[in-house]
Amino acid sequence: MDQEVDPALAHADAVALMPGDALKVGDKPASPERPAWGAVAAMMLGVTALLTAEFLPSGLLTPMARDLGVSPGLAGQAVTATSLAGLVGALSTPTLTRRFNRKPVLLSFSILLVISNLLVALAPSITFLLAARIVLGLAIGGFWAMAAATTIRLVPPSLVARALSIVMSGIPAAMIIAVPLGSYLGEVASWRSVFLLATALGAAVFVI
Repeated sequence: MDQEVDPALAHADAVALMPGDALKVGDKPASPERPAWGAVAAMMLGVTALLTAEFLPSGLLTPMARDLGVSPGLAGQAVTATSLAGLVGALSTPTLTRRFNRKPVLLSFSILLVISNLLVALAPSITFLLAARIVLGLAIGGFWAMAAATTIRLVPPSLVARALSIVMSGIPAAMIIAVPLGSYLGEVASWRSVFLLATALGAAVFVI
């Protein structure tokens, strides 16, 4: 006698086998005995580096505006440009990268972080700086679009909440680094030096 198949289960199986959700080469599921805490820490550092770069202009608007010969309000559009580009990156990344291995995609966002911070540090004009910040926004949006799904794959189900909390701890860490520390270093050295330090941080994340 044929066994009746639950339509809901059949649908779930079909969804699980969608090409974009299948495991790619290099996307190894973590075993319950060996959660990938090193990779979780690397994700947290990625969050810290990306958001540090995003928040940096908030504490450096005055010296940036003075050096570039624009008003603080116009210099503040560096944050706006990043946020708008982040929206585009977050919406487009799942569709554009669904058939690719997650690891090289995430590494490419780290490369964009390094390039953006370096270009900002060398920016000769506000237009150049805003273009560099758009690059950063695309990296941030893309990273956020993949962060949770990637983290879930790194640990067994019982440790998902802990892993996500570790990754998200990069948010307050970035706020501590970017605004108060970034502002202080901007006064001691220069705002360009601060972005060079952010470039070094992004390079360190890429290596890790």
